Amino acid sequence: MYVGRMFSPIGRNVFLCCSRFRVSIDDIPTLPVSHIYRHWRNSLNSELVTSTQVLLELISVRDSAFCMPEFDSMSVH
Repeated sequence: MYVGRMFSPIGRNVFLCCSRFRVSIDDIPTLPVSHIYRHWRNSLNSELVTSTQVLLELISVRDSAFCMPEFDSMSVH
């Protein structure tokens, strides 16, 4: 079973994630998304999180998904 699953990219990713996070394949469908997000968030440093939030905000302004009266979308391009 192990060898067969290692031939597909999805199978390799599943096995790598299970070994990294010490989770059984059978437990994957029952994992709460909040648990996965918390584990991922704790692995990031604060500088990366801050940079990502700034970029997300700028993209939102550019795409008019986030409105800032002081700036128009042309200021962000």
